[in-house]
Amino acid sequence: MVECKNACTDVAFPSNLSSTYSKIAYAGAGKLGVMITDFSIIVTLLGVCIAYQITFVQLLQQITATNFSTPVLAVAFAVLALPLSCVDNVGVLAMFSALGLVCLIVSVIAIIVYGIIFYGSDALSDPLGGATQHGGESHLTNPINDSHHHLTLWPESLSAMSSFIGVATFCFGLCSLAFPVEESMQNKKEFGKAVTWSLMFVWFVYVLLGDVGAILFVHDTTKGIRDNILSNLPVDSFVAFLVRLAMAGVALLTYPLTLVPPAHMLEHYMLSYSCFPSSTVCDLVPEGLHTAGSSARHNGYGALEMADVTDSETGSPTPLGSEVDLYSAAGGESHREVSFAIRCINRSLIVLMTTVISTWIPCFGMVIALLGGFTVTILSFILPSYLHLQIVGYQKIHGATASSSPFSDMNSFYSKGGLPATVEMSSEERSKVIKTDIALTAGGAALCLISTAVTTIGFLSRVSSEGGSCT
Repeated sequence: MVECKNACTDVAFPSNLSSTYSKIAYAGAGKLGVMITDFSIIVTLLGVCIAYQITFVQLLQQITATNFSTPVLAVAFAVLALPLSCVDNVGVLAMFSALGLVCLIVSVIAIIVYGIIFYGSDALSDPLGGATQHGGESHLTNPINDSHHHLTLWPESLSAMSSFIGVATFCFGLCSLAFPVEESMQNKKEFGKAVTWSLMFVWFVYVLLGDVGAILFVHDTTKGIRDNILSNLPVDSFVAFLVRLAMAGVALLTYPLTLVPPAHMLEHYMLSYSCFPSSTVCDLVPEGLHTAGSSARHNGYGALEMADVTDSETGSPTPLGSEVDLYSAAGGESHREVSFAIRCINRSLIVLMTTVISTWIPCFGMVIALLGGFTVTILSFILPSYLHLQIVGYQKIHGATASSSPFSDMNSFYSKGGLPATVEMSSEERSKVIKTDIALTAGGAALCLISTAVTTIGFLSRVSSEGGSCT
């Protein structure tokens, strides 16, 4: 994706695309690519909001002083989160991110220490927790009875494999976060090293909690291994009470920070499709910009088609990261927003939706698996390889082809198929890139379809058989 971005440095994009990822999607797949990208980002972030709401409800239910049902706690969460989600600037909540990291570190330490104290000796004697399942005499302090799972080195069924793939993809999905991180770095050449060390750190944390935690808590005879490992903390411990309360507060305060980006994207679409009739767009070309070889065209996004706008002083297309802002051209503010009433209505509907879904699917692990198998797979496996295939492999950029590009006379910017001349490769290298990208795209699509279908079927079966319970 970084290679695709570098290839599109000198390409003009519609002014109101929501992110660098969306701009690259437009370059490689047009408006359909943007819609798939934005849909996947919106669904992923709203799914994370649902996971936060589920976490809040589960943690409070495990505090012995509370005897409220899931719907009651979910509604209480919505009532508290809605005002925070409708404020003009949720940046004031960003300060709680640091507090959230502290709470997360304390939670990890508490989980591991508690597991070692209560189940350490059993874990050393029987790491996989399968002693009693094999019919032998158990000498463990807390033997596992037949109703609890034992650990296996590999998933035992297609459903388990799909859930594993979904959770793993969700945990390590990077593409949608890569550009904001890269663009915020002072030394962008260190991006690759930063990604490597970040993935190593994340891998270490997941091994500590996922593997070590599982080896310890598989010996919990009353709970087994829960979807959210915080649920394995004892209910009668004051330290565990503080950890649950703190993490519930972090979930509540992080929810608005996660909800605002998809809400803003939806509001952006409202403006795009309602503010600019196609008959008026041609009158909104900013002074100092002109179309090269054709008149401005409405692209369905309330902006000019990519590669239709050039700078009148340099003759070069508007670069990636810059905006040709039609709001300014119309004499209005540079970044127009929906009214406060519309914003509140939109975000109220979103909060209502997450509340209903978190009440109907109170399964933290299932939500994560579904997101990982569906939208995160699209963002991490399907779109990157497909866009790389189009932009780097076939060297085609939407709106700028060799035969129809408005910049066909600008040989200094475009070479084969409309790709900027800064990207060069031999025919053998291009053939290898094309074959690799086709294989990755097809594999990602198959993985997405199978994982999503199997996980969904498993969830429906689980909920119907257990009366809506995910425990």
